[in-house]
Amino acid sequence: MYGVAFALDRLGDIYLDARLPLAAITPDELDRLLGSVLAYADESFNAILELGFATSIRKEWDWRRSRGESTANLAAFRGWLEAGDAGASDS
Repeated sequence: MYGVAFALDRLGDIYLDARLPLAAITPDELDRLLGSVLAYADESFNAILELGFATSIRKEWDWRRSRGESTANLAAFRGWLEAGDAGASDS
């Protein structure tokens, strides 16, 4: 990852930390670094949500389905949510 790393604080909150030596800061390098931050944050967002909120996402999914509510805003998690449904019906 160019100039960026994920970090956890003592509470378990996730941060995206970017660092460059002061001598390396130019408009082009700053643009490249900010582009990296954007790309890594976007690419990792759903996976990080799954890690931190899987139980809450599952409860929301089950609640919405039991009431016939839309699950459109949970579509990014549909694969593992539906896989869990299939596993639950097998038992």
